[in-house]
Amino acid sequence: MKRTKLIAGVLAIAMAVTSITVSSTDADAAAKPKLTAKKTVKVGQKFKLKVKKITKKTKVTWKTSKKSVAKITKKSGATATIAAVKAGKATITASCKTGKKKPVKVTCKVTVKAKKKVVEPTVTPTDSPTSVPATSTPVAPTAEPTATPVPTDIPYYNTAGYYAGYDGNKSYNGKDNLYINYVMADSKEVNKLASACNKLTFKIDSIASYEMGIYVAACDKETWGCRASSLGESAKVGSFTTDGTVGQQVSVDLAGAALDAITNEKVSFGFYTTAVDKSKQVYCLYDMYVGYNNSDELYPVSLTYNTVGCTSSSKGIYSTRQKDSSAIISDSYESLASLTEAKGYKFGTCVTYDQIVGDKEFCNLVKKHCDSITATNEFKAYSLLNQGACKESADGMPTGMNYERADAICKWAEENGLKIRGHALVWDQSMCQWFFNEGYEENQLDEEGNVTNRASKEVVQQRLESYIEQVMTHFEKEYPGVIYCWDVVNEGLTDEQNGNGGDAEHYYIRTEREGVKNPFYEVLGYEYVKIAFEAARATADKLGLKDVDLVYNDYNVFQTYNDKRGRVTRLVQYLNKDNKLVDAVGMQGYLGYGQQSNCLGDSLVTEVEKTIQALSDVGVKVQLTEMAMRNFTNTEQYMKAHAEFSEKMFKMLADINEKTDGAFTSMSLWAFIDDPTLNYTDDEYEYDIYTPYSGLFDEVFTAKESFNSIYTAFGGTLPE
Repeated sequence: MKRTKLIAGVLAIAMAVTSITVSSTDADAAAKPKLTAKKTVKVGQKFKLKVKKITKKTKVTWKTSKKSVAKITKKSGATATIAAVKAGKATITASCKTGKKKPVKVTCKVTVKAKKKVVEPTVTPTDSPTSVPATSTPVAPTAEPTATPVPTDIPYYNTAGYYAGYDGNKSYNGKDNLYINYVMADSKEVNKLASACNKLTFKIDSIASYEMGIYVAACDKETWGCRASSLGESAKVGSFTTDGTVGQQVSVDLAGAALDAITNEKVSFGFYTTAVDKSKQVYCLYDMYVGYNNSDELYPVSLTYNTVGCTSSSKGIYSTRQKDSSAIISDSYESLASLTEAKGYKFGTCVTYDQIVGDKEFCNLVKKHCDSITATNEFKAYSLLNQGACKESADGMPTGMNYERADAICKWAEENGLKIRGHALVWDQSMCQWFFNEGYEENQLDEEGNVTNRASKEVVQQRLESYIEQVMTHFEKEYPGVIYCWDVVNEGLTDEQNGNGGDAEHYYIRTEREGVKNPFYEVLGYEYVKIAFEAARATADKLGLKDVDLVYNDYNVFQTYNDKRGRVTRLVQYLNKDNKLVDAVGMQGYLGYGQQSNCLGDSLVTEVEKTIQALSDVGVKVQLTEMAMRNFTNTEQYMKAHAEFSEKMFKMLADINEKTDGAFTSMSLWAFIDDPTLNYTDDEYEYDIYTPYSGLFDEVFTAKESFNSIYTAFGGTLPE
């Protein structure tokens, strides 16, 4: 065998030397990877592409120019499976790299043609309400989308589609009522008490003329909804008379002891009458606004699934706008992720286990517009660690992790072609105190409140290193390639000047948080940050994760106050001094301040840009994480201002990689969907962090002007 190979080799050399007809260019061409040049398919079909004439050592990277047309659903070395999503053209590129040679790219131009289908008649809403018989009963929009997403038909009585309908025929005893829950706009700083509400305006469609009372009830965290018949006349704050027509405009002045008694920013308005038989009580409310403190300014009232209710659970007794993502996920829109991919980075949002398993419309929205997701809590240590299992550990290392919820998120992401930001391996807030104690027992305190049963530094370090290795290994083995980065340490630095914020000598690594000692610092010292990164780097190397970035993630990195940007930069330089431990910095993007006035200034755009540039200058990539462009109020003025700020921010981000040599790799918008029920009394933290109206979509997944601003800033064309 060896002799045969030797003879063949000699002959090959001889032919190469003596032949003058085969040029070196021809030889190179012969060795070049090959890929089918063109492919034409129909929407819904799948096909495979395979790169030929490559060696086993060649690494192939697949990309599509337009995911919304031709999506890569599976990649396995030289082979990729492509799904035809919608009619159009796209280019599939296979980048082939062998050893240290320059990558060779081959392409396949894909043409996707639409399926031939039978056109069924559809209902097209008009610009104004259609005249209907007086006895018509409002019908709620369909909550679930069809297999082929199409916009839900808009009810005749409100072309905007936000409404609250009531059908008294479905009431058992005629004593039920429709109610609308409302949280005052900018409730933290401006309009703190719902007792300030003094006017309610709206339109109503009705089938008879009668007097209707408006009642109010205070709300707490657990109880929403005004039950007028139980509260009695003392809860009545106004009344009006319906006229049995479509589009009646109503304005009611509100006053009364029940309103004055409300001590927070939440109120429930109940609509109730005993003046006519229940069969006459068929009506629909829409275009509702509330006025405060006798001001001329009116604030919109949300009329959707999470604000509208009824005192009866009888089927069909009330109706309102439901979640419906069909319009924004239709083929009329390219995905935001495909637009940012062309700019060189991923786009995503945050998810929870409950959303993944229980909110189909949200999942549809995320699948369409994101290629990256971040689990808010499911990957954190306090969610994964199992105290009982750790106590029974044979080698004393953490064991028996609670992976179920995180696994469900990973499985969903894998099935739908999304990647995940692993968030986060090490974070002091809410960390399990028992992790740092002997035998994994709860804290034992002395008279001064000091923990007396901490394990040794050596033991805790071994536990931390083992935990990091186990978690990273689990997700890579079970869901290879799904997690593309890990927040190794989250919020390790303080932005305070001295005291519990540490000191300059120790890089201002956090020693306490809101009066609670940082247990990592308490046991391991400031070196815990480096220990965590060294463990993560060792695990990544062991698993061969060359494409998984290790991230330091923190808030206020873009702020110059107390030099947070400088502190993060110096920490990264320290960690990367001898061995590159940090690949990227995650810059939490909570933009704006604690009240609506001057919330979003142009200086924020400038500071974010400067920070991305500054961090790229020290040799690390940059990600915008946990982003929220804060907006407390839903008036036309402030919604417009939010959209204008969004446009400025994302126009800057659209071009940032041209200025930083591709340093910006990912952005995650956590304030993705509005929540008009979010309020300062029930959840101060959530209200401050996300604010009610910071999303690109409202609570029923209708695109806002802020979405349109971002979409066009990235080069998208809005449908007519």
